[in-house]
Amino acid sequence: MTNDVIARRLQLEAREMDTRPEQFYSARALRRAAETILSCKESIQDLWESRGDDYLQQLPGIGERIAERIAGYIRFEKTLDQLKRMTAAVPSRN
Repeated sequence: MTNDVIARRLQLEAREMDTRPEQFYSARALRRAAETILSCKESIQDLWESRGDDYLQQLPGIGERIAERIAGYIRFEKTLDQLKRMTAAVPSRN
């Protein structure tokens, strides 16, 4: 999963929050985190896999909740990839 994909997901969530004024600050935090991820030269996925949520929280604009959200994105994508590989390995019954 690329930094661009993770940042886009955060931006989409922020856009959804824009419809609810009470979530203004949450939307702004997601946008700030997306900017941090886009400016990061290393893969956020690689950093998370090698150093965990605690390391992500050290990056500007990424707190505990956003780090957990990013980890969730990565776990979800890894699960999808595993399922795709498993179904590709199953012989067809035709």
